[in-house]
Amino acid sequence: MANENNWETVDTVGLTAIVRGCFIQGGNGDLSPNERKEFSFIGKRLRGCLMNLLTARFIAGTQILLEANEQIRQANTELAAFQAHLEQTVAILTRLNGLAALLDELLKAAVAFA
Repeated sequence: MANENNWETVDTVGLTAIVRGCFIQGGNGDLSPNERKEFSFIGKRLRGCLMNLLTARFIAGTQILLEANEQIRQANTELAAFQAHLEQTVAILTRLNGLAALLDELLKAAVAFA
């Protein structure tokens, strides 16, 4: 058995952020019902993995652990980019709706059309 100094763990902080992000997207009304269902499903699955991995220890340098932690990092990066994209989409749609409303008002102010 390896001594405690040679153990590593899964990035549970990063995995927790992913689980939280999945549940946030699972309730996001901007996504389709199927997309929300998928986010909720994978959030529950990952939460189960997280609960089992919270106390798991691995021999330092274990390849699959290194791969898992790298994928956790990448998934967090991609989830953050996805959220930013959604926020940009909402912002541009809000701006375009505001523009349309303003143009509707502008049309009312027209004195003549050629």
